[in-house]
Amino acid sequence: IFVSLASYRDYHCRVTLESIFARATHPQRIRVGVVDQTKEGDIPCHIPNAPCNRDPDQILCKYQDRIDVYPMEAELAVGP
Repeated sequence: IFVSLASYRDYHCRVTLESIFARATHPQRIRVGVVDQTKEGDIPCHIPNAPCNRDPDQILCKYQDRIDVYPMEAELAVGP
């Protein structure tokens, strides 16, 4: 299952990403592609609350190999 996620400076994006895996019956079958449009100081979507070496049981740590991130500067985003 492929999930495409576009985020424009959305600080809730991490919660969305975590819930994709947390709610799945078979999270190991999911692959997520994220376009993360941020400015300096924004928290990237795929960065867990604590470093993975301190808390490897976090969802974003357990499934980090299932998440592909394309970081993009928010100033380069084009929309309506």
